[in-house]
Amino acid sequence: MSAAGCADGKGVVQLSVETRGRITNVHSLRVTTTLGGRTSMPNDFRLPGAPVELPPPLQVTLIFDAASKGPIAVKVEALDDRGGVRSSVIANGDVNPSQSRKLTAVLPGDAPPDMAGIDLSVADFAGVLWIPEASATPLSLASVWGSGAADVFAVGNTGVIVHSTGAGFTRQESGTTLGLSAVWGSTAADVYAVGNGGTILHTSDGGKSWTARMGGGGVDAGAAPNALFYGAWGSSANDLYVVGSDGRILHSSDGGNAFAAQPAGTANTFYGVWGSGANDVYAVGHGGTIRHSVDGGATWKTSESGTVNALHGVWGSGASDVYAVGDGGTILRSSDGGASWKHLTSNTTTALRGVWGSGASDVFAVGNVGLVLHSVDGGLTWSPEASSHASSLGAVWGSGSADIYAVGDAGGVIHRR
Repeated sequence: MSAAGCADGKGVVQLSVETRGRITNVHSLRVTTTLGGRTSMPNDFRLPGAPVELPPPLQVTLIFDAASKGPIAVKVEALDDRGGVRSSVIANGDVNPSQSRKLTAVLPGDAPPDMAGIDLSVADFAGVLWIPEASATPLSLASVWGSGAADVFAVGNTGVIVHSTGAGFTRQESGTTLGLSAVWGSTAADVYAVGNGGTILHTSDGGKSWTARMGGGGVDAGAAPNALFYGAWGSSANDLYVVGSDGRILHSSDGGNAFAAQPAGTANTFYGVWGSGANDVYAVGHGGTIRHSVDGGATWKTSESGTVNALHGVWGSGASDVYAVGDGGTILRSSDGGASWKHLTSNTTTALRGVWGSGASDVFAVGNVGLVLHSVDGGLTWSPEASSHASSLGAVWGSGSADIYAVGDAGGVIHRR
């Protein structure tokens, strides 16, 4: 095989797998390619002498038929003996018939779950858009929100709450050991966190103190003690929605002092809630469920999603530009106020957990195995970005196009500036 390619017209990609730092206990490499909207079956390459420690460079030859041409995304995963992902990266290149191209995939090295005290600079991750930040916790984080670049909250397992003023995250005392699944606020001082056991926590002082409005050891205002709340959003301090298991939609119109159940017309679990305003709110969830309210939550109408995949996140740049993401790489977009949903091509079957954008032409979706997708054309195409996080990502939020956070398993926080 020459540098010019193959005599039989096939396209060749010479993939060099390198590492940035150590990766221990590696038994095999898994390579998956996406070309022309088609994703290949995973190809596993067992490493001689496994388990091994990378970084010795590894070479993999990928051969494509003569009809294959165009941009290619190559996902490389370093796996342990049980198939667990030790590290993961997506490299982008192109395929041309009768030509041999070179492509380098750089796997991020092992990092302890809690990276507090480790000095990481942008130079350490040259070519990586998303840089890891110390999260002050080894616990998995499920949600992130902020009022601005210098005020960011993240919540997760066993009641963990961390907060950043732009100079690193620190722990806050939540007063509960129940898992927290979502965080939202109307201002830097007025913030809510919701989760297991019907828990709704509130702070009016930016997290210096948190009190239970429901569950979490506080007064139960009507939610069943086994209720699971997964999403929270509001249009103002006096217009807050909380959604969760068994079709629960709760609404507060008095600053969180009282919550009233609203009729959702389904027992399916809701995982996310978002609105463009007080009279345009969406709740998404299990089985592709989408409910839409245009009257402040008084009624919730079915919006046909066209999918049975669970939907985990919803966000929009406005009333006529709304996205929902979920299992199987599902990305939906509505441009007509929820009357219809278009299924967008994500080029992945990986579950997507969160969606956010700085505007209609700058939208991000995150999900399992550290996947980050980015669209700059209104969702027509989605490009994977190297995330420097091998475990699952559960949520994404930013203060603007140059300040975006994603959070996930094992205290993972990555930051795109």
